[in-house]
Amino acid sequence: SSMNGEIARTKYFFFNPSTATNALNTPTPTTAVSIRTNYENLSWLNENTLTYNTTFNEDHKLELLAGYTNQYYRQESTNIQADTYSDDRLPTIQGAININRTASNSGVQEWSLTSYLARANYNYKGKYLINAAIRRDGSSRFGLNNRWGTFPSVGIGWVISDEDFMRDLPVVSFMKFRGSIGEIGNNNIGNYTQYALINNTVNGVFGNTVAPGAAVSTLANPNLGWEKTRQLDLGLDLNLWNDRVNFTYDYYLKNTTNLLYSVQIAQESGFGNFNDNIGEIKFWGHEFSLNTKNTVGAVKWSTNANISFNRN
Repeated sequence: SSMNGEIARTKYFFFNPSTATNALNTPTPTTAVSIRTNYENLSWLNENTLTYNTTFNEDHKLELLAGYTNQYYRQESTNIQADTYSDDRLPTIQGAININRTASNSGVQEWSLTSYLARANYNYKGKYLINAAIRRDGSSRFGLNNRWGTFPSVGIGWVISDEDFMRDLPVVSFMKFRGSIGEIGNNNIGNYTQYALINNTVNGVFGNTVAPGAAVSTLANPNLGWEKTRQLDLGLDLNLWNDRVNFTYDYYLKNTTNLLYSVQIAQESGFGNFNDNIGEIKFWGHEFSLNTKNTVGAVKWSTNANISFNRN
């Protein structure tokens, strides 16, 4: 188990008296201005994992891992700008005649992430390799109906050069086939996009009096959820002539669905856009890598070449 956190507090104060100015061609006295900014940050991460390793019948190795993690972040900020002081010696908020409401603001940014995870690794004589993993993540950035996502993965490896039938090919010093398929999630959409947000700068008129008011500025989406990417990888590692020539080939196919996107909607609704999971992107390609050790000894000379082809 591990626990770490960070607490940060920042205070900033600026005062421009009426007897000074940083603007060109501006005579004094000027309007005295003060700015006060406070930031408070709190973040922590708790990770708990349990690992079990065992070897049975000498050739079979198994590793099991289970874990639980929890992460939290909060930032609170306050900014106040005041101007028109009757006395430069009293730069307090109460000493200002005017509080600039447009330049003054306060806000909170907060999010949390909870994860459950498990993984299993198995190999037989270091020749046949299998690994499988699964994790379940819950993010506060998504709607109440769709905060959790499950992301599995599985991978295999086969060291072909360790097989008996490869002994008659001394030119091959190492050869391995590998493949994997898995899914991951993305929650980088910002905070509070799943809620109906309120704009409190709307005013209403009652008779001859203007009264402050508030109105809904964005639509809520309780079904907003994880953007998911599923990827398939197939590869071959080949070393020849006592590792003098190394060749690597990879093929990948990546498909991203449920894209986090701000969708434009009809103006008749009273809103401009709506955050939703929509769209799909597909990538696939081939990658080749060749490395040769042309001379080995006091003078070393090697050659590298990398080629990749991809489409989307």
